[in-house]
Order: sequence, then C-alpha cells, then structure tokens
Amino acid sequence: MTKISLIVLILFFGGSSKVRPENYKDIEKLSKKFVSAVKKHNLNACMKCFDMQYRLQQHDSFLKGNTKQFVEEFLAGEYYSDNGNHDFYVPDFNAITSIKCNGLDFVDEDLCLVVYEIGLRDGGTLISRVHVRYKSKKNMGFVGPMG
Repeated sequence: MTKISLIVLILFFGGSSKVRPENYKDIEKLSKKFVSAVKKHNLNACMKCFDMQYRLQQHDSFLKGNTKQFVEEFLAGEYYSDNGNHDFYVPDFNAITSIKCNGLDFVDEDLCLVVYEIGLRDGGTLISRVHVRYKSKKNMGFVGPMG
C-alpha cells in the first residue's frame, strides 16, 4: 500500500470516529420523541425537541411565534410523488400521515444529521434531512437554517 493510500484511509476513517456512543443514544431518543410528536400532530411536543437558541431566534423572533410554519419549514425536503417526480417541498403539518427515522450520522463532534422519511396524505414521500446540535445530554436539540 502506498503512503498516499494509507493517508487517505486514515483521513477517511478518522473522520467517522467522532461518534460517541452515549451521544448517539441521546440523539436517537430525541429523534424518537420528535417522531412521536409529529405522528400525534402535537406541535407543542415538537417544539420541546428544538435547540433553545435556534427556537428563540427563528420561531420567536423571525417567525413571530408561528409554530406551524416553523415546524413545516423545518421539515422541508425532497418530495417524491407517485409518478416519479421530485422537488423541494414544504409539507402541510396536518397532511403528514407517517414519519420514520432513516438514520443518524454525526457530521461533527456536536452536530448530527438525522434523515426522516415522511408519508403525506397525497401518497407522496418527503425526505427531510435535519440536524441536532449536541452540547450535552440536557442541552441538545434540532437546529436548522436561519432567516
């Protein structure tokens, strides 16, 4: 094996070693809590899953407390219809018929990517990719784009 191949392997596998098992379990638990809240169409329970700073800036300040819009825009993603078309889509929260977590992957030591597959009333599927900011077991939550 050449030195360059060895360096590439070390860099590639070194990047995936940031996952700490205790963080993974905490984030998995938060993800399940969020899935349960969405399935029940409980916006208040959904809000408890967001990072406090993100919620204050995006929900309280920018969106002036519009909780439904906040959660819908957070879940926006790639929409796939029965006819094979797909596009970026913001779902109607009340049209969500199912949601399941398709995976967790740490992007950084304190940031985890969560992928959700969301079924919609019209038969389409939404793939939503969101992030959880992990500061500690008691200080973590979903974060998203600002503005």
